[in-house]
Amino acid sequence: MITNVESSVMMASVAEVASNVAATAAVIDGGAPIMMAPAPAGTDEASMLATANTSAHSADFLGTSVAGFLELARFAGTLGVVDASVTIVDTANGAQFL
Repeated sequence: MITNVESSVMMASVAEVASNVAATAAVIDGGAPIMMAPAPAGTDEASMLATANTSAHSADFLGTSVAGFLELARFAGTLGVVDASVTIVDTANGAQFL
């Protein structure tokens, strides 16, 4: 199987994923303070439990968002490594097989 990788296309993919990482970071950063500060509840037991439940759900959501953000950032790095590896192999093959 022959795979032809265009470096410019690969680097455009890296730039696109990096842009998505930046956008995701901005959304998480902007939404975190609002989500972690629930509206004040009444003093009864049910209101306090509802507030605690909302806070726990918000923390879980933010944790999942950060995990997804880190995975996306890792993917961008992996694309860059693949591009560098292909470039190195192509250069070596070009020198070896004149």
